[in-house]
Amino acid sequence: MSISVEVMMLKLAVFGIDEVESQSINIRLRNSQVLPGTSLEPNAPSNQAIDALAFFGNDLPDFDRVTKAIQSGKHVLIATNRVIPRSQIEQLQSTAQKSSATFVIANPDHARPSRNLIKQQITSGKLGDVGLIRIIRCEPHPYDPTLNPSTLPDGLIRDVELATWLMARPLETVFALRMNSRKAEAHRKDHIESGPSWQIHLGFDGDGMALLTYSHCGHAEGAGGDDYQTLSVIASTGAAYADDHANQQLLFHQGGTRAIRQNECSIKAIVVQEFVDVVSRKENRSASLEEWTHVWNTTSIIEQSIRSGQVVRVGGSSRNSPQPTTEKRPEKTSSISNLPVTTHKTVNDDLSGHRTGNERSQSFVATEKKTFRCAVLSAVKHDYVARGVAIHPRFEIVVVADDPQIETWAHERNQQFADILRVPYVRNIEQALRDYDIDVVIVSPEAERHCDLSIRAARMGKHVIQDKPMTTVRSEAERLVSTIEETGVRFLMWNRNYLPTIETTFNQIQSGLIGRPLAIHADFYFAKDAGPPKGSRLAGYPPINWRVHQIACHIDGSDGGIGHAPMGELAIEGIYPLGYIRRLMGVNVERVFARGASHFHQVHVDNNIEDLASVTLEMERGIVATLAIGRIGLASHPSGGEIKLFIQGTEGSLSIQESHPDVGIYYKNQPVREAKQRRVASENDFLLAQNFAEAIDHNRTTILDAQASLEVFATFEAAMKSCRTGEVEAVNRSR
Repeated sequence: MSISVEVMMLKLAVFGIDEVESQSINIRLRNSQVLPGTSLEPNAPSNQAIDALAFFGNDLPDFDRVTKAIQSGKHVLIATNRVIPRSQIEQLQSTAQKSSATFVIANPDHARPSRNLIKQQITSGKLGDVGLIRIIRCEPHPYDPTLNPSTLPDGLIRDVELATWLMARPLETVFALRMNSRKAEAHRKDHIESGPSWQIHLGFDGDGMALLTYSHCGHAEGAGGDDYQTLSVIASTGAAYADDHANQQLLFHQGGTRAIRQNECSIKAIVVQEFVDVVSRKENRSASLEEWTHVWNTTSIIEQSIRSGQVVRVGGSSRNSPQPTTEKRPEKTSSISNLPVTTHKTVNDDLSGHRTGNERSQSFVATEKKTFRCAVLSAVKHDYVARGVAIHPRFEIVVVADDPQIETWAHERNQQFADILRVPYVRNIEQALRDYDIDVVIVSPEAERHCDLSIRAARMGKHVIQDKPMTTVRSEAERLVSTIEETGVRFLMWNRNYLPTIETTFNQIQSGLIGRPLAIHADFYFAKDAGPPKGSRLAGYPPINWRVHQIACHIDGSDGGIGHAPMGELAIEGIYPLGYIRRLMGVNVERVFARGASHFHQVHVDNNIEDLASVTLEMERGIVATLAIGRIGLASHPSGGEIKLFIQGTEGSLSIQESHPDVGIYYKNQPVREAKQRRVASENDFLLAQNFAEAIDHNRTTILDAQASLEVFATFEAAMKSCRTGEVEAVNRSR
């Protein structure tokens, strides 16, 4: 005998869909049936044979209609792209409490399979503690403030909710900027007014942080186009990346190439099914509505930070009731039209990277293409700089040299490198520079000695190529810049500015493809371990000694911070992304807000330095930049780390994967530490050496000279000060 079980069938009227979409949703649902809301008589949902109403699309539902539906016992789901105002949430929640109806507000972004999967991985504990969330949203239609009672666009408000949902910790600090683009070349009929954009920097309990960016994509009027979103979650034992950049198919047609978006599946059926399940289980959704009240409170704090131009601290420990605790400070806007344009010279004044400056008539200006005799001044750190220089035919390494008083292990490393190159090792720098008729020195000792060796060589008339970081002490950096200017020698800080994607991006910006740059956002994650994980040191054991740890790291080339003073990721690797930002934008940084944390590795915890940081930069000409940087662990990425850029201009945007071009290599028993995606066709080292040779030949500055390197150091210095003070800090440009 068969037994039949009666299952409640919920009938829903769904607004924001048509008949075809309703059929597509119906075949995916359990215990429910939907029909398009357009099939109902206007303003009379309570008279229809339906149990619930659901609203999607770009428009908010009519408030009176929703109120009447709830009063008549109809369940209501609002999952529109527009965010329902706080006052309406409170009124509708009160109405629902007086009836038997369920009232739910849903962020449709939660239902995207990528976001749902990431949340599952966080909840399961597979990724560990979340340290940093990065969200970039670029929408094809300019923000219309008349549609929203808030000064923030709806997409950004949804991202605030998404970030707090993923982080699941109390909010502590907010720093926010609103950038207004100025109409350039207004006489052009095809000019696009990109409208305002926003940059939000959130700090959470437990050193959590989030960077949220919202902007207009810059499509021409009537051209349509896709939106663009990217979400990265960096956690203590893993990471998750969801980037629309990776979800593109290529169409080759009529001599051109076009990217076609591969969208995730329709989320409406997912949202409706979750709503049906909530109604069937008779769940209390008051906590969810309180979360939206929290989001609106956070929005108010964001607006306060925008008005004041300062960090706003959030009072109270309850995640559901953040309240600002700072006094209102004098307003400082960050619009392009209001910020003064300074005339401080930079290496990229003409956006070419080859501006001449500090030109002098020197005896060493080349009259022919000579070969430069090079000395490596210390090779105690990784040796890639010297090897990179040596691939250029005009540079010949003839000697390795160092001071006699250095430690035994350092002498041994210098001798080993000299033996590899089959050149002498001399334990006296000045003697080696004289005896071997040196033209160029390549400086790569411990970080504290960088400037000292460079200065000594410059005073002997030798051109200098120096490894990063510039220094650990500002006074040494200033002394180096003064020496370079006094002697007239050329100086190059080794960098990655000639990687293929950076060069291509530079040329696209220079061509005017995206108009005038407004903002740049860089993710720079190194998927490398740095010894034992955070929390692994047992009680009673001594802290890890930084210098001893870095000496041991030489075997795998991760000893970039070797020296007496502990250095975090901003100090060791920040030169690279900050170099990108400076190269591509061509202006200086004025103010910095940063948060840092020892999130991954015990050596960083023991030495009180950051291995994860988020930075907001206010630059000249009203340009805004952000940087997310970290040494996030080997398990967080299959090929060395996620490094990408997003650049917004007045007439378009660029999404850049820094590692391209690359080739995937996979095979049985492949070593864990071996990258699966291999960079190819990179001439960065050769082009840096060529740039340096041309600087000597023509007596001009290099792509990253001493003054520019000091600017980068000053930016890092301000960022570290901001991490300590929790305030926005001005970049110190005094010498």
